[in-house]
Amino acid sequence: DCYELQTLRQFRDNELISLPDGQAIIERYYRDAPKIVSRIEASEQKDAIYGSVYEKIKEIVAYIEKGEHIIAILQYMLLTYDLAHFIYNSEETVGGETI
Repeated sequence: DCYELQTLRQFRDNELISLPDGQAIIERYYRDAPKIVSRIEASEQKDAIYGSVYEKIKEIVAYIEKGEHIIAILQYMLLTYDLAHFIYNSEETVGGETI
């Protein structure tokens, strides 16, 4: 567990949960996460995909550290949307970029 993932988990569990739909967002993450990992692992571009996801996570963590929680939440939601779209789509697009 790297610093960024620990920070993101803490943010998710302490900040995101307090939103009106926060619990549903978190539940969707836990439902989709295994499928996302399986899809990435099966991809020939898995290193590039993991790299893209990690870059997005670092951006979100930077917003958290600056106290810009609204932007961090929006970016987190966009990332989870992109990843969910990725598992149901044949095109390998993550973070707005085609991999």
